[in-house]
Amino acid sequence: MGLDLPFGLTIDFSATGETIIIGNRYDDNSANQQGSARVYTYVNNQWMQTAHNQGPWEHHQFGSYLDMNAAADRITIESDNGHAKRGAVRSFKNIGGNWYKTYPEIFGENPGDRLGKALVMSDLGSRIAFIAKAPSETGFDKIVRTYDYESPPLTVNEFEKSAFTLYPNPVSHQLHISNPNLESISGIKIYSVLGVSVLKEVKEIVGQSTISIDVSELSSAMHFVQINTEDKLYSETFIKK
Repeated sequence: MGLDLPFGLTIDFSATGETIIIGNRYDDNSANQQGSARVYTYVNNQWMQTAHNQGPWEHHQFGSYLDMNAAADRITIESDNGHAKRGAVRSFKNIGGNWYKTYPEIFGENPGDRLGKALVMSDLGSRIAFIAKAPSETGFDKIVRTYDYESPPLTVNEFEKSAFTLYPNPVSHQLHISNPNLESISGIKIYSVLGVSVLKEVKEIVGQSTISIDVSELSSAMHFVQINTEDKLYSETFIKK
């Protein structure tokens, strides 16, 4: 699934072992040491990538630490080197096949804190714990912080279901993405079922009801389309004939 050496330095399984999340803090796919985390599901005797979430900025080393709950519908990912090495912890929930950031980021208080080391999540996904730093008479001491998810800021009903549709599907040449809500799109990427990036459209797209992508050079197989909007990450599939 990964060809570069750092891929797989962090990994976690669901309770059934049929879903895994794999981190690569040194992923340079879009920016230097931006980092990434990928989710795979075991289907028809093969591992298929179902999500690929990259760090927000270069040098953040997103995916340095991560964990998944037992049901594989909630993940928490740490950026070890972000925000002047303060560190940051981000949580996501899978709703209808799409991963949403469900809680505000938790940031380290001071440069060099690297908040989030040794990150763990409870089986239900309702509690996380990780190592942080606290001021002391001798400088800083390592402490363990725990957070409970008691009142999510958004309920399932408040999440907006994906309005994007792909057509034609299967496709031979031009793949069209219908965008009826005219959402602003910051990037579109296409991945093979092995998680290899095969096509990227990183230009900002604003106010377009239909986006067309030439996929004629892609191999004949199933592919994943990752659509990035301002605050959401959508994943759709299509078959290249």
